[in-house]
Amino acid sequence: MDRKELNESALIATLKILSDGRTKSEQAQASNATVIAVCDLIKPTLAKESHGKDYSRYSNGKLREELENRDLVLQEVTKVMVLLEDKAMDLDGLTGQTLAAFESSIKKLTSQAYGEVSHE
Repeated sequence: MDRKELNESALIATLKILSDGRTKSEQAQASNATVIAVCDLIKPTLAKESHGKDYSRYSNGKLREELENRDLVLQEVTKVMVLLEDKAMDLDGLTGQTLAAFESSIKKLTSQAYGEVSHE
């Protein structure tokens, strides 16, 4: 592949694309932070509720059934929240790497021999 020098309009168009990509990655990272925060808020409540309280009115068989069903549902929801949080953490790392790539590309393009070009 031949290396061709970018003309000013191609450079400006490239910087616009990179800036737009950076903005979208920042928005994705902010949304992802919300998902992580929600997971952190829900997990302790689910863990606490899975132990149950005040089942004295049930017969032994009914109590066993209710506790098993309730705990099973809450444990499964907790597992889903943990998985969701793990994937959100992975996405957070990837968006951070993407943002760094955008920043590096913008810096490299604006520091070349084309003069300082505003990318904002």
